[in-house]
Amino acid sequence: MCYRGNAMNNNLNSISSGLTNEQQQQMAVANMAVAFDYLNFLLENPNALEEIPDSATVIIPTEDTWVNEQNNQIVAQVQKSGGTVYYVQKLVNAA
Repeated sequence: MCYRGNAMNNNLNSISSGLTNEQQQQMAVANMAVAFDYLNFLLENPNALEEIPDSATVIIPTEDTWVNEQNNQIVAQVQKSGGTVYYVQKLVNAA
């Protein structure tokens, strides 16, 4: 999952405040792994950037069900505050 904008940071802070340091680390590791994979995809497919709305929060599915559930809570907060969410349907790892 990639984050954009101050509203996203506020929503992330409200969700992560109830998590342990270990849980926050679990979220960070899982989300950063897929974020880097998605960035590599975008470097190879720059036209895909046009699909992402300006100021959108980009949601990338991870292999960790718990992290995906936490990310869905963040999505709910983003949408509640009027933000835009862009879902990456499937991340194909080139490795």
